[in-house]
Amino acid sequence: RSVQYLRELREHIDRRKEVEGQLQTLIESSPAAIITLDSNGRVEMANNAAHELLAVPQGSLPGASIAEYLPVMVDVLQSAGNDAPYRTATNCRGRRANGESFLACVWFATYPTRSGQRLAAILADASEDLRDWQETSLQSLLRSTRVLVGSVSHEIRNVCAAISVVHANLGRIEGVAQTEDYAALGTLAQGLSRLATVELQAPGEQEIGRVN
Repeated sequence: RSVQYLRELREHIDRRKEVEGQLQTLIESSPAAIITLDSNGRVEMANNAAHELLAVPQGSLPGASIAEYLPVMVDVLQSAGNDAPYRTATNCRGRRANGESFLACVWFATYPTRSGQRLAAILADASEDLRDWQETSLQSLLRSTRVLVGSVSHEIRNVCAAISVVHANLGRIEGVAQTEDYAALGTLAQGLSRLATVELQAPGEQEIGRVN
């Protein structure tokens, strides 16, 4: 019986090591940054993607305080209870080791252990998504403004056409066509009409430039 028990125990240990190895491979090969924190907000485990995201040398994150990079995660650990797990997602401002800021999407969960509360998190850089959203919003605003300005210009052209008709009728009255006010009225109507008929730049011709 002892031999059988030892054999089963060895098989159980081997299977567990195999599962742990597969899990470690999955974590290390993940394109998303994955970290775990202890109750003090210090990194216990971080995969390669986490080091790349925070711009630190490989292997330097374990033991480091996450407050230097994502302070909100320390706040989560402090506010989470010691009993029930806390699972949620958030967007927050992160900072890389080189001082560069970025928008971080964080999915995390807390879990209790004998050594205290722990936190596991998946991180992703959402800065490009934010820039794309802002650019789309800007383009939408430009299109809406263009439509509004076009409508106003159309109404101004209608008014100018009416003024031109009245101006022509006044010119038929004897002596009016020779006055300075009559000539000035015609000049003003023509200038306003030209201003309203200036073609707006087509949206396709706009180039979006980058700024710091």
